Amino acid sequence: MKSISLNLIARQLLLVSILAILPVGCAVETEEQQEFMPKNTETSTSDRNIVPETDSQTSQPREPIALDNTETDRNRSKDIEIETRSQLRNIETIIYFDFESANLSDRGQEKLSQLARQLDRIDNNAKILVEGHTDDRGSSQYNMEPGGARARSVREFLTSFGIDASVLDTESYGEKQPLVEGSYPEAWSQNRRVEFTIVEPSQASRDR
Repeated sequence: MKSISLNLIARQLLLVSILAILPVGCAVETEEQQEFMPKNTETSTSDRNIVPETDSQTSQPREPIALDNTETDRNRSKDIEIETRSQLRNIETIIYFDFESANLSDRGQEKLSQLARQLDRIDNNAKILVEGHTDDRGSSQYNMEPGGARARSVREFLTSFGIDASVLDTESYGEKQPLVEGSYPEAWSQNRRVEFTIVEPSQASRDR
């Protein structure tokens, strides 16, 4: 009877020992599983949506740069002057006169009307020299006056079209600069004339 009781007690003690060991083993296994479990490397959606702030996003808007138009206007005026010089070469700008006359013919007025439209575009800093000429009949001193009268007549016509009078200077050359050499009717008719030259302001003199 005693042996049966001892065997029963021994079994109970063994069972208690086994039950005491089981929780420890489970805990160890759980820790080992956690240690070897791969870590989650995915970035959360909220992290992925964060955009690094750049310098361009944080910088203040730049103020507009004020441009100096003085140089641009100067270059534009220069281009207009060059264009006008070229156009004057392509327009017949010699005005012819009758003997002992400073009156403009119909053909002369037509030419000057075309010229006025070109001169209206020229910079006021440019000067137009209106040159009056005569034929060789009469004395050199006498012919200075008809040449000057013809130049003034042309200037007055151009100013009537709105050309600034300060742009136009006049000069009389009398018979000193003939267009055609010789003393015969064809030469005389070609030499009674007014011509135009674009000059620097210092080169022109008014009504000399």
